[in-house]
Amino acid sequence: MKIRTWLFLSFFVVMVLPAVVIYAIYSILTAWNEQQSLNEYLELVSQYQDVRDYLTDPELYTFDYRAHEGIEEDVEGVADITLYREDGYIVHQTNPVRAGTQREAMPSIYEAYTTQR
Repeated sequence: MKIRTWLFLSFFVVMVLPAVVIYAIYSILTAWNEQQSLNEYLELVSQYQDVRDYLTDPELYTFDYRAHEGIEEDVEGVADITLYREDGYIVHQTNPVRAGTQREAMPSIYEAYTTQR
């Protein structure tokens, strides 16, 4: 073989082949990451649908603590839930720090809701 062929082959092995391998690894990792994101999203949606059934009960949005008894067991480990009355008072929290003692400003409630989505 001529020296020109050897130089071309060595250039290919040293310069081009590593770039192709790095691009292939990047493509594989990107596809894996997208699949993981999809799996996490589907799991979150299924957990949300389970919790949503409990949150549609209008009695939860009153200060009757007997209505809140089953929430902790049903949503334990799934989500932290804060229930607000229509005037902004905190009715119930799964982390009961301020339940029934503080009123939130309505714009801050809506702002927190929109930033979580």
